[in-house]
Amino acid sequence: VMLLVLWYRKQNDAFLLLASLFAGIMTFTKLEGYGYLLVHLFLVVFILWINKRIPVLEKVKKTFQFIIPSGAIYLFYVVCKMLESVQGDPKAKLDFSSSLAGRIVPLIETFGRFLFLEGHWNILWFILLISLTTLFFRKLRMEEALIGLALVMFFGLLFCAGLFTASFNALGGSDAFLDLTRLILHFFPLSIWLIVLLNAPERTNPSGQDSS
Repeated sequence: VMLLVLWYRKQNDAFLLLASLFAGIMTFTKLEGYGYLLVHLFLVVFILWINKRIPVLEKVKKTFQFIIPSGAIYLFYVVCKMLESVQGDPKAKLDFSSSLAGRIVPLIETFGRFLFLEGHWNILWFILLISLTTLFFRKLRMEEALIGLALVMFFGLLFCAGLFTASFNALGGSDAFLDLTRLILHFFPLSIWLIVLLNAPERTNPSGQDSS
């Protein structure tokens, strides 16, 4: 995510390539890595979509600049698993054995408890919510939008995993104390980064443009 923000600010495709390589490597270090890869791909598309100065064909080219390296690394991992007959983790399989409606409330309660009531850096999530009130007095900066969108999608991915896969117990049940807190660690630093940006004063360069 940091590399994608730098890519947006610097307009240097080297950051896009690095982000792609890191996202690809992530797919075989964590079970949920391929889901995270989709999150990063969405961020790439979002950045290109809002940038009206880039021609459509150039946007397509840059999208594939991200997809090809990261996708190649992920496919290499998939092929290796197939050749070695490695079975997938059962927690990643779709599971509709219980009522989806019956999972929603426990997931919401568990997420809320672990974010705000347990001793898992809960004060920072409160600070983040309070910091968001600064947006009532000014416009949303692009970097803030990207990080906030990333956080929402990461949490949404975990929520959907708990809702539709066999990971419900790990995310909204008795194993959440071990698994959910560990998973939040993957993107928790983004909350600190967003708090800093939300509370940082706006600066202008000599030309009068915002450079914060």
